[in-house]
Amino acid sequence: MKVAEHKRFRMIVKGKSMEPEVLENSNVVVESIAPTYVKIGDVVVFKVQNKAIIHRIIGIHNINGDLFFVEKGDNSPASSLFHQENLFGKISGAENKDIVAEYNRDFITTYLWLTYPLFKGFQIIRKLLSKKNQRLAEFIFEFFFGTWRFLSSIIKLRL
Repeated sequence: MKVAEHKRFRMIVKGKSMEPEVLENSNVVVESIAPTYVKIGDVVVFKVQNKAIIHRIIGIHNINGDLFFVEKGDNSPASSLFHQENLFGKISGAENKDIVAEYNRDFITTYLWLTYPLFKGFQIIRKLLSKKNQRLAEFIFEFFFGTWRFLSSIIKLRL
């Protein structure tokens, strides 16, 4: 398979080295990417002995102008090195048990869906309260802001 011919393709995951992030037998969407755009933390597909492997990038080395990537499966104890020529692409989404997760694209959407109602609710309550209830307004603000911080930390930990 030549990735240069395809900008985006799907493949079925065989193996458990990336669980629980990417489950065995799930469909993943792979987008071709230039090696210079790969960063630490990306989940990529690369070739080893004519087999496609899906692992996370944990290090990048530039040796005499060639990029070498250090990869490791999330559920795997060992890591290894591969050359930029063996890179197929980056995982941009996965379908695990009928749940589609677009890693990069859905982060902003999820973040906005969770935070916008909190801030909008605070604005409405603040308008309803008079100045004599300023302490109540501050309490409500702290509640909404604390909830927002909590949800933000959960989203960041998941991604």
